[in-house]
Amino acid sequence: MEEFEKNALQNGIKIHWAKDANEHNKIVEKILKEKKAKKIVKSKSMLTEECELNPYLEKRGYEIIDTDLGERIVQIAKQKPSHIVLPAIHLKKEEVAKIFKEDDFNPEYLTSIARKRLREHFESADVAITGVNFAVSSEGAINLQQQLLGYRSLYKEQIKEKKDIYYKVAFFILKSPLVYRLVMKFTKFIPYYFYKKAWSAKRESPKLAKKSFKDIYESL
Repeated sequence: MEEFEKNALQNGIKIHWAKDANEHNKIVEKILKEKKAKKIVKSKSMLTEECELNPYLEKRGYEIIDTDLGERIVQIAKQKPSHIVLPAIHLKKEEVAKIFKEDDFNPEYLTSIARKRLREHFESADVAITGVNFAVSSEGAINLQQQLLGYRSLYKEQIKEKKDIYYKVAFFILKSPLVYRLVMKFTKFIPYYFYKKAWSAKRESPKLAKKSFKDIYESL
């Protein structure tokens, strides 16, 4: 841990040490106060689960939205995760549909509903909290699966169109918190609005998956 801290600091990463769950939660709350954040989207994190970060922050007026599908299901149901990797494995699809207040219990439909609802929370959140898949002490580096970077990698792999200026502008907006916050005040800002519609089209239609954002936009 000390080797990781030393190398991580050199990489510009801020490190906080906590002796127990209570101190961990207080550190997180302090950061949220500094950022004036009240709404948090949180990806899967066993540490925050063990420290009971969600109830700690909720008691203090913060809104926490779990974005891992399994975690989100049990959060809405006000239940505890039943498995370290598959939090909602104890629930049947019919039960999940009831939790989502939907009549259709087809898993693909329920997943699409969750995606649409979570997207709204992503766009309105003040900050995000995520766990780490693993850390490399000798490099002071962390590995985490980030959906946005996954989109970027998938896009380049499928299309390999490096000169797509629409994509470059949109991705710049999405990866910069300050720029993204400014853009979100103007929902019709063309590059972002374009990116959002085009990527949605790519996800929903296999026929559009290998087309460029420009081609999709012109066909909408």
